[in-house]
Amino acid sequence: MVCDLERPSVAPTVTRPFHTAIPNLVYGAAGDVVRDVFVNGVQLVSAGGIVGVDVDAVVEDAVGRAERLFAEAEADWRAAGSTLVDAADEGRL
Repeated sequence: MVCDLERPSVAPTVTRPFHTAIPNLVYGAAGDVVRDVFVNGVQLVSAGGIVGVDVDAVVEDAVGRAERLFAEAEADWRAAGSTLVDAADEGRL
């Protein structure tokens, strides 16, 4: 894995008196820190993008599935009596 340690979510990284790169990656890094990923010699992420995957198509498919799922579940959700129903109806959610 190749990471950009100069991204704001990881910086500053120092080496003395101890190394901060790993804790900064684990506890503070955003997804844009990862530049390249190789697994068993195969590159899976290149320049921050997933190799061989049309991300726009995946997102479009996920949105369509979510819209259908929410539409099918709306009546049951409203019938459950959650306070979130009122919040959604009032435009707060």
